Amino acid sequence: MKLGCMAGVEYKDKIVFSSTYLNGLFELDTKTRKLQFIKTIEGEAWETHLFRKAFLFGEEAWFIPQRGNHVICVDLNTYDIEYFELRYNRKFNETETYPYYYAYIDGLIVDERYLYCVPNGLDSLLVIDMWEHSVSSVNILNNPEQDLIYGAYFYRGKVHLLSQKGLLDKTILVDGKIIVEDEGNLDSTGYLSVVQSGINLYLIPGGVGTEKTKRLARIDLTSGIINYIDMSDASEEYYGGILVRDCLLLLPDSGTDILKMDIKNGISEKVAYPKELENYFKNCDNTARIIASRKKKLISLIHTGFIIEFDEEGDIINYYDVSKGEHEEVQKVILEYKKKNIKCPPIIMKEDEDLFLSEYIQVV
Repeated sequence: MKLGCMAGVEYKDKIVFSSTYLNGLFELDTKTRKLQFIKTIEGEAWETHLFRKAFLFGEEAWFIPQRGNHVICVDLNTYDIEYFELRYNRKFNETETYPYYYAYIDGLIVDERYLYCVPNGLDSLLVIDMWEHSVSSVNILNNPEQDLIYGAYFYRGKVHLLSQKGLLDKTILVDGKIIVEDEGNLDSTGYLSVVQSGINLYLIPGGVGTEKTKRLARIDLTSGIINYIDMSDASEEYYGGILVRDCLLLLPDSGTDILKMDIKNGISEKVAYPKELENYFKNCDNTARIIASRKKKLISLIHTGFIIEFDEEGDIINYYDVSKGEHEEVQKVILEYKKKNIKCPPIIMKEDEDLFLSEYIQVV
């Protein structure tokens, strides 16, 4: 059984992460490469894919759930965990027409204080005051199955929500947490994720099925000017990215390759994997997620169990393998998990249903 790193942060040369396939927090020392088990997460029925993403704030790591029941705050010095219940009016049930669920799909830190948790399967956006350790919610959705929100960006005092279905006229005033209509929202049809760098916004294609989704959109929020970068050669899906100098590293959501996009010249190339791992990665699903860090550029390949570090040019300079979990205490946790023979809640899907592979992988 591979351990995997689903969500994590890097702090003082240690990566603290939640496992992809079992309930547990782990620590990887990047200097000694020693892996240790920290503790299990209380009150969770689901074991796999508990957390979607982690955020670094001061000496704390905030984990927002994908399949889990809590937001957790981890003290990175003591590893004490504080638990926060989710707040919502309605949680949709998986059906034949909408067979996948996760609580939050992304998060956004605003004013170096507030963490906005962007909902996917819930009808409310969660707002966490990381100074006060308090939570509140904004009831924004009547039908999460139809709105298909995938991300958000912050501009001029408002959090703007982005939907796979296109225009969404709901934005949030940060100070008052009030829903307002905004006719200027972007048409984000066909995109799956967003990267923001100041006034520049990058919408990343979620699939390769149409001509529109074969273009990366670069938007200047001040002028509203949109430039499209051709991705006609793309053969897989991407979710999220990391900015390095004049390039954007696109992370595979369903596929094998990390793509380096020159966002000035529109030129793309595949990032070279270490030679000793090149053949291995070519035959794997390298679904990737960003690991939060103040100084380093890190991603996790959540299924294969590798953590990768990049330099400022977007080249791989280091990697760590947490898949085997060779430490004695880690092996004990894995063995106990196997003995449980846990059966996750069923995923309902018609045999002939056409889904993006990324949508399926996120819950399998």
